[in-house]
Amino acid sequence: MRGEATAWHMMHLGTLALSGAGMLIIEATAVEPDGRITPGDLGLWDDATETALRPVFAAIREYSKIPVTVQFARAGRKASSHKPWDGGQLISVADGGWMTHCPSEIAHKPEETPPLVLDTAGLLA
Repeated sequence: MRGEATAWHMMHLGTLALSGAGMLIIEATAVEPDGRITPGDLGLWDDATETALRPVFAAIREYSKIPVTVQFARAGRKASSHKPWDGGQLISVADGGWMTHCPSEIAHKPEETPPLVLDTAGLLA
């Protein structure tokens, strides 16, 4: 999966939209592929990820007036990890993961590859 919303998101967010809550927050939506915690995380960074969310929002709007917000996220040193129920360990680049970026060289866990340091120049690029 490349960050696109799926039928699971339709069911999950639709259920929450009908729950009676005062607001629906679509949490931890990655702003770029390398910003995801896991390969399966929802994203909103290109036309494909935007297009995949449209039917979800359309269904929510058809059946609910709940305010919807999106929590944009970037995983930092926690990026490129297996899903928690699959152990949550770092996925190496050799195994299909990606390099992580954060403000320091401190790895998420001591045995994991340290992230690339994203300094001021990198933030502005």
